[in-house]
Amino acid sequence: RAAAENGGSAPAIIAVAGAGRVRRVISYEELVAKAASTVARLQAALRSSEASGSRTVTDDLLIAAIVMDKSWEQVVAVHAVLMAGGAYLPTEPRLWPEARVRDVLDA
Repeated sequence: RAAAENGGSAPAIIAVAGAGRVRRVISYEELVAKAASTVARLQAALRSSEASGSRTVTDDLLIAAIVMDKSWEQVVAVHAVLMAGGAYLPTEPRLWPEARVRDVLDA
């Protein structure tokens, strides 16, 4: 947050993405804004799953598996989980055997 407040326009992420190898620069301010938006969606999804009875929200630590290719979007997702007070579980779906990915996600 301090970086976003003190140097909001400074580059936070410089990424190359997609088949066309497009260069994408995300400022700290944009990173925090996108992560905050993702936090709101994450919290809404958790409330919805609790209300439907498919999940019980407790005071336990939120652990979120991030199953994404390496990208600026993955960085936003990680920051969102951390901003929500949780911990993220990095996965490597392209490198790990399918059974291992399933075991990690089912745990």
